[in-house]
Amino acid sequence: MSAPRTTPRLLPAAGFLAAVAVMLWCLAALSGWITRGQLLHEASSKVSLLRSGAPLWQWTLHQPSDLVAGRVFGSADLTATTNGLTIVSRDGTPFEMGLPLASPVDLAHWPLLRLAMQSDHGGVVDLIYQPLESAEPCSAHHAATVSRDKTQLAIDLRDLAWRSTDGRTCRPPGVVAYMLRLRVTLPAGAMLTVHSAALASTESTSLPAVIDRQIADIHLSGAEAADAWMPQPDALARYQTPIVRLPENASAEAMLLLRDRIRQYWPAAIILPFGQPLSAEASSHMPTWLDAGVCCLYLGWLIWLAMRQRPGVIRPWTEIAAIATGPFWLIAGLHWGPEPSLPSIAAFLGALIYGGQSEWRRRPVDWGWWGDAGPTGSTRLFRYPSQPR
Repeated sequence: MSAPRTTPRLLPAAGFLAAVAVMLWCLAALSGWITRGQLLHEASSKVSLLRSGAPLWQWTLHQPSDLVAGRVFGSADLTATTNGLTIVSRDGTPFEMGLPLASPVDLAHWPLLRLAMQSDHGGVVDLIYQPLESAEPCSAHHAATVSRDKTQLAIDLRDLAWRSTDGRTCRPPGVVAYMLRLRVTLPAGAMLTVHSAALASTESTSLPAVIDRQIADIHLSGAEAADAWMPQPDALARYQTPIVRLPENASAEAMLLLRDRIRQYWPAAIILPFGQPLSAEASSHMPTWLDAGVCCLYLGWLIWLAMRQRPGVIRPWTEIAAIATGPFWLIAGLHWGPEPSLPSIAAFLGALIYGGQSEWRRRPVDWGWWGDAGPTGSTRLFRYPSQPR
């Protein structure tokens, strides 16, 4: 007697694995496309700021959350007012304000720190910087003075005497990625109002009028690991805002690793994907009205599916697509960050609510094994929910 044929029973599992492989390939291609679009969007915004002369790094101080940790370090009271952040010294000891660093800043080529602040009494402003978490902080005492008559301060960081905590001389700041703080000393009861801070350059930036798919100051070949890449010393000294081309066929992870690595040396670099021109309209984000419209259609589809659900009727692929679309839109679309997309968050929450109510409606659920054809001879690989009891 011949052994029972098991090949047909494995066809569903083989088909499932093939579908997963195709889906993973599509996800990798989609993530690369989205990452390239995000890089073009970031480069377009940076080029626009450089050409207009606007600051690349600025801090608008209107709420406590605009400062590091949302508070002042020291004996002082912080409140938000219509004019900015108001700080009142309790006992006349120095207090510190941290400027958040979402990415590295280039204090070597943008050495002018402009502060919009005013005090009702005379006071002193010190500065503190720390390039990396592993490096020691350096400070400059009496970098500027505040008073009732001054509303704008301009501090050239190159002219200050920088000292380490043990008194040794420090070099003027270059690329700073970890900490940039203001230390202010005012008399007890004195009030300081801070509006904004910005970094400015003393040199003009020269960029090509048109950045096509070939223009670049630096071409990366991808021959070395992304997390170990280092620029040539002559290139590091020559460029201020280099146009850097990423390697051809680089994955999304490699592109993002290289972007972060390049910013450690040139925070103002224009980083572009391989073979991609930069247009003035480059953007990876949908218009707000389109984003909200697509979200409304998606939520309406979820409501329609929920209303059509019936006991004993399961549409697994439809439900998988419905539940996965919201999280995929939020995560793969790079909508989660310092300025998240509210429609994407609404879609994500809608998917969770839809999945939860679907499971609640069909409880209890029997579970079965994909490929079961009888008590013997079956290879049980994947488990799935069967019809509700």
